[in-house]
Amino acid sequence: MVNADLIKSPNDVKIENITLISSTGQLQTIINQTKLVRLYEDIFAPFITGYILVEDSINLINFMPLRGQEYLDIDIRTPTLPKEFCYKQRFFIYAMSDVERSSHQTYTYKLYFTSRETILDNNTKMSLPHSGRISDIVSNIISTKLKVSDNDLPKTYNVEETSNKTKFISNFWSPVKAINYCANRALNANNSPTYLFFENKHGINFVSLDTLYQLPVQYTFESNKRTSSIEKDGTVTKNISKDYNTILEYYTDDPYNYFDRIKEGYYGSEIIYYDILSQQYVHKGYGANFGDGARLNKHSPFNVTTPISPKSKLILGHQYYNNYEGYGSETSNVKTISRRQALLAQAETTKLKIVVYGRTDYSCGIKVNVQIPKYGVVQKSDSNTLDYELSGNYIISALSHNITKKEHKCVMELIKDSYIAEVDSYVQ
Repeated sequence: MVNADLIKSPNDVKIENITLISSTGQLQTIINQTKLVRLYEDIFAPFITGYILVEDSINLINFMPLRGQEYLDIDIRTPTLPKEFCYKQRFFIYAMSDVERSSHQTYTYKLYFTSRETILDNNTKMSLPHSGRISDIVSNIISTKLKVSDNDLPKTYNVEETSNKTKFISNFWSPVKAINYCANRALNANNSPTYLFFENKHGINFVSLDTLYQLPVQYTFESNKRTSSIEKDGTVTKNISKDYNTILEYYTDDPYNYFDRIKEGYYGSEIIYYDILSQQYVHKGYGANFGDGARLNKHSPFNVTTPISPKSKLILGHQYYNNYEGYGSETSNVKTISRRQALLAQAETTKLKIVVYGRTDYSCGIKVNVQIPKYGVVQKSDSNTLDYELSGNYIISALSHNITKKEHKCVMELIKDSYIAEVDSYVQ
């Protein structure tokens, strides 16, 4: 809970540190030279990325010099939030762009950065056998190849336990490629095949959407929310805590596309593979099933009249047996690939982008609730005043922290797989 008494405005931010570290260990604080910091998190991307906009009047380009071998220390926090909620991390600077001469002795440019694990991933190729429980394999790769605990600013990692095992050889694969191979085959305790590998401000995560859906709601965001009140004496009282719950802007780029959903396997698919034991081609179909696993909201996104056929998308698979003794068929995920594709596609049934006042405790992968009023006239007799399609529980799938010395705002991409009311019975 933010202490409103110590914050003048809901977009207040405190930049504690922005320091460049050269390849030779030279330090240069550039808080005054930094005009903008943008940090990106995404549950469908492995690592945090971002950039800073620099107004350089001290010739950093040649003084450091800047050659794409530098590190960047960032320490930013929302005033009065506990210290553990600050955004503090060391990044690797990998690119520079948009260099412009803004005055006789001043240049502006962008320095792009990413997590240090990205560099390890791009410089590591594994040619190793892996076997055992999938979550144990992933934990081992994260700790030994990405080395998240060996840095001077160590990270934590969260690996959800899997119920199945596998055995494979990573043939000169990067660590992330091997982890994604595992994600495509992993099943959790509820038999859900929806594992994702991503980084947020809390660390590295290998978790299923099924588990994220069951988390408690951490924040509620409301559109058209009044955050100030007029007292009897005429004074206006601001409630900054409520300001943090206010949606400043919201929009949806592409609400839906039936044909794209077919291509993504949203409504299911049929996989065809050759079984060398029976010497027959096997067809396995998976149809859209709202009761398959946890959901964010109560009601299905499927309309009873929607044309749905698993055969609308065909997948060619491979099935081999006894490649490794005791592991049965381990060269393909033919039993779960259709379910995984459908559930991941359904996760983005509604994709909503919102702009809110920024806080450094926001991160991707958390569950939030959104309340947006119906569009149009609302009658007193209406039992539900919310827009059923846009309101409901969501997961923050992607997040951009946009920070200047004066303000902090966040752009969030939210996704949900279900609705708060039945599609066929809801009356606008």
